Amino acid sequence: MAGRRRTAKERCVHGAVGLALLCMCLQGVEHMFACQKPLNWERDRAGFGFHASAYEEDANRYELTSDEKRLVSRITESGRRGNWIEAWSLFSCYDGCANPVYNAAMTAALRCGRFQEGVDIYKNMCNSGIPKTKPTYTVAIKLYAKLRHQDSPDKVQQLWDEALNSSMIDHVLVGARIDAAAVEGDVLGAASLLDLMYKKQWTPGLLHWTSAISACKNSEPPSFNTSLFLLNRLVHASVTPDIVTYSSVIAAHRNAPVEKIKAIRARMAEEQVEINKVFVETYVMSAFQGRIGADRRLSIREAVRLARGISKDRLEEVASLIEEARRKGVKLTQAVNLVRKALVEIGVA
Repeated sequence: MAGRRRTAKERCVHGAVGLALLCMCLQGVEHMFACQKPLNWERDRAGFGFHASAYEEDANRYELTSDEKRLVSRITESGRRGNWIEAWSLFSCYDGCANPVYNAAMTAALRCGRFQEGVDIYKNMCNSGIPKTKPTYTVAIKLYAKLRHQDSPDKVQQLWDEALNSSMIDHVLVGARIDAAAVEGDVLGAASLLDLMYKKQWTPGLLHWTSAISACKNSEPPSFNTSLFLLNRLVHASVTPDIVTYSSVIAAHRNAPVEKIKAIRARMAEEQVEINKVFVETYVMSAFQGRIGADRRLSIREAVRLARGISKDRLEEVASLIEEARRKGVKLTQAVNLVRKALVEIGVA
């Protein structure tokens, strides 16, 4: 109707659909920058919230015996504590066919970093003819994504298609698929999934947006302009970014000019987002353009040599952030302490 004002929901949908197209345009610009293979900074704190809410809902609707309920609780707790041996010991003694028990064991494997074991549990579930639920697809997609196609190169997409055909997708399952896209560095895939959510009138939450931004840091090359675009879109959607979101944004700035890196820090200060040790480490690694990584063991001599290959303005920015972190009592990681010592030796800090 001509002249009619859009509702808040209509404005949100109108402004978000087409994210994939806009991200594609931004990535086209960024491919002009030099590319360096990204470091494997696993800071996978987003995503478990998705599965937890879906799992609890499913378990409450499933008919379980008192022993099975107790088993689910114990396996879940073992997984939260990172004790895979205990979780596996509990599950391996189970000879029933309750879906939530299998889901709990798969989730424990995911939490403990035992991705292949989690996939094996899923395969056993399939071979036993146990019905799959939304939480099953959610955690299975995450597990296969973490294996990075070692088991089956098309499995993540196959699981997603299967869930689509079974009419099981919801905002939780879409979140898992965005997580998988993030692991693969598939920026366009992540943005397309955000588009899908808006088309279905599901409002993306902070975890959805943060996972999509994580795809930017894992892409080849890192998509710093796209990460900023998605950051601005989530703010426009009345979502408040947190330190995990900003850590993903700054990780995508590995090839960005130092002025853009400084702008992220200034924006955080304005929004009163407090830094933590993960952010400090990620910031330092980005300022060093990936030449020093948390997963690389370097001597102080090597660190000094690498620092001398970085521009003075980037080194000064690193020194400034490290000083801020120390002033605020943020514990520095081993990698950041190494950089700090290197900066002292070359007279920057």
